[in-house]
Amino acid sequence: MRRGMAEDANIDREEKAPARMSFRARPHVAFVIRQAAALEGVGDTAFVMSAAYDAALETIARHERTFLQQEDHDAFLRALDDAFSSASKAL
Repeated sequence: MRRGMAEDANIDREEKAPARMSFRARPHVAFVIRQAAALEGVGDTAFVMSAAYDAALETIARHERTFLQQEDHDAFLRALDDAFSSASKAL
């Protein structure tokens, strides 16, 4: 579940963040980030870290899942059943 920007800002104040990350941004990108952060009522760092963290979690989750078309799903289940059946016969 996604945390809100205000909650992220509070976490930033309460929790020490010893890992440093720094990057440069083009002026128009920095302007947009500052504007969005101001609209959310948080600092630039809290805004960027929250957005980057959410994107990282989504990326990891997307890569940890496998989606199959129905035909492939059925073939996969048949292969599992066949493997289980073969293993049972061997015992």
